[in-house]
Amino acid sequence: MDLPTEAEFLAGLEAVEHEDCLICHGPMSSPVRVPCEGKHQFCKECITEWLKQPGVDSCPMCRQRLFKTAANILDDLHVLTPEDMMARSLADEAEVQAMIVETEARLAEIEQAISFRDDTEVQAILSASEARIVAIEREEARVRDIARVLRFAFHCMFLLDLCCFLWIFFFRSAHPSAG
Repeated sequence: MDLPTEAEFLAGLEAVEHEDCLICHGPMSSPVRVPCEGKHQFCKECITEWLKQPGVDSCPMCRQRLFKTAANILDDLHVLTPEDMMARSLADEAEVQAMIVETEARLAEIEQAISFRDDTEVQAILSASEARIVAIEREEARVRDIARVLRFAFHCMFLLDLCCFLWIFFFRSAHPSAG
């Protein structure tokens, strides 16, 4: 479900029949229904005041999120952990190692078959096998380089997340009415 922004949410509150407000427990003035699963009803002023509290973006009754905030947008992002990156890196390295083992086994088979072939054919097979081993070793080095880049990118993402969190925290501390 794609959530609206806070402004879109407040503009879209629908008017309802008069009942008691679930926040102030008094007769509702300007009653509205929020678009949560419980379709809870409140005074427009009560729900607006409720949502002005720092970090509040949900229905006061069922706690269902009602609109997008910087904090819940960051919560929704999937950030690769160092463990995720290392697992991917190790899987790539394991794949390269398997290719090396396979190539070395094939090379051993070729060396056993040498006695049945002439020199030019043997040299061609050995050259092709050595070229494949060199290519695999290059791939292994590339995978290691990618793992280093991923670790660096993770550290950059972590620092960016930390900066966003600190900015939100200090902005809300300095401007409590903003959000």
